[in-house]
Amino acid sequence: MLRVNLFGENKHCFSNIFTDFIYTDTDCDLDVFVTQAFHNDPCKLIDLKTDNLIIFNLDVCHSLRYDLFPAVNKFLQNTKIQCLVTTSHYLTEQIDERFDYLYYTQTTHDLQENIPTKDLPILFSRDVSYLRQRKYLSLNSVVKSHRTGLYEYLRDNDHLNDGWVSYNSQALQGCLPEGEHLILDNVDEKREQENRGMADWNFGLYLSSYFSIVTETEFNYVDGEDIPSVNFSEKTFKAILGMHPFFVLSQPKALWSLQQLGFKTFSDYWNEDYDLVQDDELRLKSCLDSIEEFLTNDMQKMHKILSGVDFDSTIGKILNHNFEHFSNHSKIQTNLLRSKIHEFVDG
Repeated sequence: MLRVNLFGENKHCFSNIFTDFIYTDTDCDLDVFVTQAFHNDPCKLIDLKTDNLIIFNLDVCHSLRYDLFPAVNKFLQNTKIQCLVTTSHYLTEQIDERFDYLYYTQTTHDLQENIPTKDLPILFSRDVSYLRQRKYLSLNSVVKSHRTGLYEYLRDNDHLNDGWVSYNSQALQGCLPEGEHLILDNVDEKREQENRGMADWNFGLYLSSYFSIVTETEFNYVDGEDIPSVNFSEKTFKAILGMHPFFVLSQPKALWSLQQLGFKTFSDYWNEDYDLVQDDELRLKSCLDSIEEFLTNDMQKMHKILSGVDFDSTIGKILNHNFEHFSNHSKIQTNLLRSKIHEFVDG
């Protein structure tokens, strides 16, 4: 059984996943440093008990090229430390660094632990005879330019009442028609901030709409400013676990990255060419054009396409695959990290 020197803030984020390790500061096989921003608060050599170090980055977006990677290289300079860095950035290009790198997002583990029911596929397959209340669901919180762009498009094209839409922003108060509410995904203010994205689910919003418009945390293409990657938060995975087909407003190759991870997307139902557009404004416009084309379907036709009597043999197969694969994805990522850990120790 591996003996691990675990340190840094939020140590439980690692120990809750790897419960079979012995956490101690004596006779250690491995050091694990849990951090949100290594470039701002790196560990110190005196903290290490071994020459095997994992820098376990939580789901916070920072520049890889200019923040995280230089800080790690500087820390490792003139040492014999073997290092593995994990972040939630799925790289879309190869890198050549002094350390090993592994895509790992704690989000998948946390969501897996907080799914209220494993019977959602059954609920959706039994719901094919009833029209749902709204065409789409779009949950937005922190103000981002692509979220504002989506909101303005929905408002200006009279699509707000077609969906369940939230945008938790004081800056937008008064912009919605009277009687509409900005906050659908409201949570108890006393709930800890780090838990709200994982533990608070309103599955009624998924059951009463047909698809999701996901606005990811990161949208802008780095274009030389960073290492090309896609940062997945809980937002995309909630749509998957909510048995929703989805559009994703994210960085280029987000859908491609999901496919590389084993998930399926929905090019048979709408145009997904926007995924490969690098220019941010053009990618947003391309995605909104695709959304607009699909929203022109009335409720009866949308129901027939996304939830009709052929649900189980058509789009239901994709949604079921994604729902089931999510558990596999979480296990695969954890097993890959576990394998890397043993490589360190055995090597």
